[in-house]
Amino acid sequence: MRSRLGPLLVTGLVLGHLASGCGPSGEGSSSEPRRDRARRTAGDEARTLPEETPPPATRSARDLEIDATFLDLVAAARRQDDLRDQDSSLGCLVRSSPLRLEADLAAAVRPLPEPPPSLTARLESRVVVLTRYGAIGEPSAPLGLVAFTTTRPAAGAIAQVLIVTPRALFLGRTDRQRFDEIDRSRLASLDDGASQLFVTASAGMPVAELVSVLGALPPMPGRIALAVALPEGTRLPEPAPSTAETAAICQLEPLTDAQWGDLATSSIRSAVEPLVDRARLCAGTTDGPGALGGRVVVTMRIDPSGRVSDACVSEDGTNDGALRACLLAAARELAFPSPTGGSVDVALPLVIEPGATHRQVALCR
Repeated sequence: MRSRLGPLLVTGLVLGHLASGCGPSGEGSSSEPRRDRARRTAGDEARTLPEETPPPATRSARDLEIDATFLDLVAAARRQDDLRDQDSSLGCLVRSSPLRLEADLAAAVRPLPEPPPSLTARLESRVVVLTRYGAIGEPSAPLGLVAFTTTRPAAGAIAQVLIVTPRALFLGRTDRQRFDEIDRSRLASLDDGASQLFVTASAGMPVAELVSVLGALPPMPGRIALAVALPEGTRLPEPAPSTAETAAICQLEPLTDAQWGDLATSSIRSAVEPLVDRARLCAGTTDGPGALGGRVVVTMRIDPSGRVSDACVSEDGTNDGALRACLLAAARELAFPSPTGGSVDVALPLVIEPGATHRQVALCR
């Protein structure tokens, strides 16, 4: 039996846990809080217990004071990274009211450096940006930036860099020699449809002013990130080769007619659900283009015992060998009901959508 299931959508959404509850039912029950119910005695008027004062809200390391500077914002990112609490599914970098760092964090180096007191003396330099996915630009460029929010994989491409200062805005590119001063009116047209935009500032730049600049930028989902400059004289190392396991696109050898068995489609659909869940994790952990999602087809051979005896990624729209290896490892762990009469081949199309972390916009709305 050859089976080809319809495409299954794998999204990057994180579903929250819903909880509901109810009070006692029947005569004498009340939806009013117990502590606020009136106590009555014969001949006495109703008296109400005083309301409890709610405890003060606990501040997070992500919360910023209204007068916070870029130094404070980077320090908040460093604290979160030290706590290994980098994740966020809000899909934006900064909230303006109240002022808060909301971004999903992906520090390219640890610990994050402090931003320099000034960047104006380095505006005649070429720039390189180090991201989680590798360096964009020449590693030997005099001005090095470290991205600390999640961005889309684009190592080896061209990136734009926006330096925000109290008096002016400066725009550079990783393929150019110097930065140019730009008028604020140009911010809305910075989306060229391809390159990423990294925004940085000096230590004393007020975050409130940085937020104003971020709000004037085009949406560019997933292609705007925050970065911090490395100390002057720091050189980025040459990128190390990836150690992630990869897998090639392949096809299963055809079964002979005598080897074919039969298995109900409903049983197949139930058994592949764990693979759908694992696909989300595979896309979220790869350092390659698979993080942006795409369509892949996983082909599995189910032997007479219900075990996956062989598996291939026969089609891959992501072009990500590490993602393929992750999916195949998950496919080989699946367990199916035993087919009747022989083995069964199943082709499972998966449409993987990037999660909110790879669609972050500049400001929360």
